[in-house]
Amino acid sequence: MPNAVRGVESHYEKALPGKYRKKVNTVKPQRPKTCPHCQTETPFDARYCDSCGNNLDKAAPPRGPLKRQLMTLNIKLDKYTLIEEIGRGGYGTVYRARDEALQVERAVKVLHPALVADPAFIDRFREEARLVARLKHPHIVPVYDLGEDQGRIYLAMEYLSSGSLKDLLAQEGALPYAHALVVLKQISDALDYAHGLNLVHRDIKPGNILLDAQGNAYLTDFGFAKSLASADSSTTMTMTGGILGTPAYMAPEAWDGKGWTPAADVYSLACVFFEILLGRPLFDGDTPTRLMKQHIIEGPQFPDVWPDGVPAEISPVMGKALAQEIKNRYKTTLSFASALDIQELEPLPVVEPEEPAEEQTAKRVQHTPTKSSPWWQHWGFWAGISAAALLLIFSQSFKSETHDVVVETVLVTAQAQVVGTLT
Repeated sequence: MPNAVRGVESHYEKALPGKYRKKVNTVKPQRPKTCPHCQTETPFDARYCDSCGNNLDKAAPPRGPLKRQLMTLNIKLDKYTLIEEIGRGGYGTVYRARDEALQVERAVKVLHPALVADPAFIDRFREEARLVARLKHPHIVPVYDLGEDQGRIYLAMEYLSSGSLKDLLAQEGALPYAHALVVLKQISDALDYAHGLNLVHRDIKPGNILLDAQGNAYLTDFGFAKSLASADSSTTMTMTGGILGTPAYMAPEAWDGKGWTPAADVYSLACVFFEILLGRPLFDGDTPTRLMKQHIIEGPQFPDVWPDGVPAEISPVMGKALAQEIKNRYKTTLSFASALDIQELEPLPVVEPEEPAEEQTAKRVQHTPTKSSPWWQHWGFWAGISAAALLLIFSQSFKSETHDVVVETVLVTAQAQVVGTLT
């Protein structure tokens, strides 16, 4: 049938009453939405992304050279003016802001709207934010304020302009061992301090380690932190159906729901240290299910040859920090960092090729320095003295003039021998 006739027939067919029209399945498949911010697939009827918490109906922020110019917001939030967006996390967006009262810059994290709608989450968040505000450590980003304005809950912290460890790794790749060890020691000291106050971070990752202009590291984002004194240390602080923490750095017991202890932070810190040295994550599954399998079943896979400057002896140290069982890991983050100190690692023995015995003997004779013995240890000296003494005794027994001449000649010869030996 010609296309024109088919088109006319199709037109009249649509005009016919429903009982004469061909039955067609008009129910369209409901495809999942793709978040414009993080490109994660979400249910078709969701309003907010389950991964980043952003509104699915709003376009993603601009990228490229105009990003900073377009993202200059100047939005009022209580006593703060939000200037620009500097980061996004699992439960909030971070802005560079200005405290109008004190005229200083702060980093202000605003919780996602989907989380604000959960009263239980807000109560836990307020309680644990107060715990974090009490932390006073040189390598923990201090929290200055917790407030709410027009239904938006925010947390104000110290602002560091050099970005995060994640940004540094993306720009420069793997870091030298000495630099990586400095970062590890500073963060492990901060974690040990928090653990001493019964506080577990539960979300150690490069994005939560900030850097200053001198390269010093600071631990931030205690939003997932949990007090060990709480009744249920395994309570999650994510949206319903979500998981706590970042899957690539989560300890096996976190996946099993066995609760959180400082050993989980040791495990996560080891994952971060591997990424600092190699420039890539230790566990790189493309889905949470795949990552869970890597953590629980497959375990860590270390390279056969580590990068230059990294001692090969760190493999057993990393293996202990990443052990499946909590009892087999390092008890504290400080003990883990101490075990990785390059000065405490014994160097590998250098095995040189064996040489034939004749060559080794010749080399020793050739390179052995000669050293003259003291005059009193020389055999010639004592031999000369003994000969002179015997001749003196012999001369006393014979008084003939001829013999005296012979004896005198022998004595002169003996003295000359002694003098020649000493010289």
